[in-house]
Amino acid sequence: MKELAKQNLMTYKTNLLRESFQKFWLYTCRTSAEKFLEDWVFIAMRSKIEPIKKVAKMLRKHKENILNWFTVSPQISNGTVEGFNNNNSSALWL
Repeated sequence: MKELAKQNLMTYKTNLLRESFQKFWLYTCRTSAEKFLEDWVFIAMRSKIEPIKKVAKMLRKHKENILNWFTVSPQISNGTVEGFNNNNSSALWL
């Protein structure tokens, strides 16, 4: 029973961290986004949840590239291009 409670707590913490990170994309100012990212990484690294720590390390490693999102005007996403590439590459295998 104690192990189940521990697993539930870790799942809850993981979901809280994951959900809280979604706020990052609402920022419009690079400085505020950078502060949020640094704070989130700090909390994630102290979480003792290895998958979350792995994500935090990756975010820290690519911080400057991620923050470039806030310096591009207008803010555009390459999601359409990625989706197009994904659809075309899967068609090659048919």
